[in-house]
Amino acid sequence: MVEIVRQNYYQNKAKFNMIKKEIIGLIGNDYPIHHVGSTAIPKMLGKNIIDILIGVKNTKELDNIQEILINHHYYLGKHCKKYYRFFASNPNETKSGDIHIHLAILTHQRYHDFLILKDYLLNNPLIANQYVKYKKEIIQKYGNNRQMYRRIKSIYVKKMLEDAKEVFKNN
Repeated sequence: MVEIVRQNYYQNKAKFNMIKKEIIGLIGNDYPIHHVGSTAIPKMLGKNIIDILIGVKNTKELDNIQEILINHHYYLGKHCKKYYRFFASNPNETKSGDIHIHLAILTHQRYHDFLILKDYLLNNPLIANQYVKYKKEIIQKYGNNRQMYRRIKSIYVKKMLEDAKEVFKNN
């Protein structure tokens, strides 16, 4: 069952800062590290998973950091590309308190999409509230089917991202 909860933004921000410090200890301070996802948005409902975005310059750095993360008990996800890697702190179904790391090449759109969406939701509380409402609706409809929940939510997020890009393009 997919569960979303009212997340404690300040606790999650503190947890992010702690994890960021640990990551810097592993990979150094040469990479931008951002808190993204629903825990980075005040008053957002979500699965209470800390999403972290790390930017790298090239595939060599991507591969090097991938090896470091795997050696420090992060699990490489299935949806990896030449320009993007996903890691989870738990090899099984993720749950509240877990950590997701998104490792992406700085010049790739995937990296920028995370930051654009975060800024869009931070600057548009009404849209953030609509997103929360939509999450609740799809949980009511597909709550026992995590894959369906993810797929349906992904379509909504893709549309929100298109809207965000349009807004930022016009500003």
